[in-house]
Amino acid sequence: MANITTGTPLFYDTTAGSSTSNVRMIYGILWVSDDGINKDIATDDDLNINDGNGNTFIGKRAKSAGDGLEFTLPYPIKPAGSVIEVTVMDGGVLYVFV
Repeated sequence: MANITTGTPLFYDTTAGSSTSNVRMIYGILWVSDDGINKDIATDDDLNINDGNGNTFIGKRAKSAGDGLEFTLPYPIKPAGSVIEVTVMDGGVLYVFV
């Protein structure tokens, strides 16, 4: 399991449907373009992350090309059911710091 102390985040580069269980706490999210693997964020690309109950707890629509998300939580959150699922990711790659 990745964790904030080792600096090794969870990594997602699929378009949707990726899930990870046993996630105890989330400290931050980074959604960025990656030209090296042809995963760019374009205008109107969406990102939605759900918890174990199917509730979206993080979501964003890119306003322009490369408009990702860098989100450091003011305090760690525990996703319901200790599960996170990337339900929509139209472009880019996602790092979740747990």
